[in-house]
Amino acid sequence: MQLLRRIFFYIFAAIYIILCPLILLYAFGYIYRPGAEESVVQTGVIYLSTAPTGAAIYLKDSQYAENTPTVVRGLVPGDYPVKLTLDDHKPWSQTVPVEVEKATVLDKILLLPLQWKTSTLLPDRIQDLLPVPGSGFFLAAGGPAAGDILVYDYNNEKAHALFEKDSPFAGAELASYFTVRESCVVILRLASRGGERFLWVELGEDKDAVEDITGLFPVVPSAVKWLPGQEKTLFAFQEDYLSRVEVDSGAVYPRCVPNVRGYGLLNGEVYVLHGDNIFLKMSYDTKSKKVLMDDQALGASIFGQKGFFHVRVLSEDYMLFLGEDGKLLANRLPYRFIEKGVRGVEFDPKLERALVWQKDRIGILDFSTEETQDVQFEKGPTLSWAYREGKDIEQCFWVYEGSHILFRDGNDVFLIEIEEYGEFTLDHLFHVKDKSAVYYAEQTGKMYFLEPGTENLLSVEIVPSKGMVPTPFPAATEENKTEQTGGS
Repeated sequence: MQLLRRIFFYIFAAIYIILCPLILLYAFGYIYRPGAEESVVQTGVIYLSTAPTGAAIYLKDSQYAENTPTVVRGLVPGDYPVKLTLDDHKPWSQTVPVEVEKATVLDKILLLPLQWKTSTLLPDRIQDLLPVPGSGFFLAAGGPAAGDILVYDYNNEKAHALFEKDSPFAGAELASYFTVRESCVVILRLASRGGERFLWVELGEDKDAVEDITGLFPVVPSAVKWLPGQEKTLFAFQEDYLSRVEVDSGAVYPRCVPNVRGYGLLNGEVYVLHGDNIFLKMSYDTKSKKVLMDDQALGASIFGQKGFFHVRVLSEDYMLFLGEDGKLLANRLPYRFIEKGVRGVEFDPKLERALVWQKDRIGILDFSTEETQDVQFEKGPTLSWAYREGKDIEQCFWVYEGSHILFRDGNDVFLIEIEEYGEFTLDHLFHVKDKSAVYYAEQTGKMYFLEPGTENLLSVEIVPSKGMVPTPFPAATEENKTEQTGGS
């Protein structure tokens, strides 16, 4: 009996002596690799998170024990074919690199369903959707008249008429409208036999606040802008000057800024590009000003001698200038990105990136900087082309915290996965009604569109509700491989 105890003791001691170092090595990111050339190798990890969760993981054709989200540890450096599968969804695959002491992070993988499930929101025929970006609402136009417009509240999934049938504005035709991102206010320009009317409309869950501000616009503006939270103060571009309009008091300050070629607003200040190519920042009452650029020769070389620019003030340091011919400029080197043809710009302040699209291609402008000890080197915004094979790209949206791009090309909607290693992945999602807009709301993860044939308003969940908040891998970095250029 004593001998048997000694045998067991020596066996367990040997196991402990052998396994304990291996366990410690694994815990510190090393593995022992036996073979002809025995060695201890440092390892890396792959972090995988999907929406929906619960996908099976295959590495080099071998199934991993856990499902997403999870960390796959103990991987020797190299390239790993990864495949993810989930019932009723398309398989996802990618070859990803593993490096020593680094985490390869893929934390916003969208697994697309084999069959999309749509919901009918409005069974009536709708001519077009009128987006009101970031407001919680969009407008659904059932016909050309203002009385045909419905307000759709996509957070509460309900709709109401913008105007009652007996409203004096119901019979007027919608000529144009102005919106500002993150604002629930819409400025409507209506045309009728009695002349043009301008309405200030604040969208609400059940009822909208409407004010007739026609008398505040003696000259038809070509642009109207305001700040979210300060919707009662408007800046209208008319002919070649700015006028400030106070909706509450009915006060108009015409030509408060003359000789204007472009303007934008941020933090209670007005940024103005003058006709002489001097760029300045003004207080909201336009009484005080600060010159930001007074080099007229430099301004002329950047902006040219004519043409209006919408100034998108991203921050006090970064500004984009979108010309009426689609020219895209910036206030940082290399200044000129695209000479013509830009149809839209969509900025994400959290990512410090902007989507830029033309008729046939989609680009990403990156405004990041990098620091080296005590010196900060400005890289300047870089333009990366994510897609170059479009036919008639009209709309683009950031999806799933900037990991994907949803876009409408003619009557087709596509999704691009951009947060990956290697080439971008393109998926065709839907056909939509001819010449109708779509809308994507990050708050709900849903796209709203008009169905061909029926012209009903439908919704479809692009990002599953359980995947709206991804599980990030802490202190991890990821490098997206894209083609970078300094211009068009």
